[in-house]
Amino acid sequence: MAKRPMRMCIGCRRRADKNALMRLVCIDGEMMLDANFTLGGRGAYVHKKEGCIAQSMNAKKLEGALRLSRGTVKKGDLRDLHARIFEKIAVEIDRDGVATSMKDKRRRIKFL
Repeated sequence: MAKRPMRMCIGCRRRADKNALMRLVCIDGEMMLDANFTLGGRGAYVHKKEGCIAQSMNAKKLEGALRLSRGTVKKGDLRDLHARIFEKIAVEIDRDGVATSMKDKRRRIKFL
């Protein structure tokens, strides 16, 4: 059996399967969510949990994880990125704090 790629969440610093995390990248000074893991460059990973997302929205953490120079990530960029993350995955926060897309929610309802 092949090993599954593991990555560390920059929010909680726990290791998890790469596919269980979201990838953040900085391309030409713009922070973005790499939902399909296809964008080039260094990436930072974060769990799809409200707490991890909130903790990862820290300029120093992102600059360190992405190996960017100090001051590259602006507070306005972080606010925009935070909004885009929640917008992109169409989040509904479950009682346990796990972000679930509407697609997953519908699938779960069908099987119950």
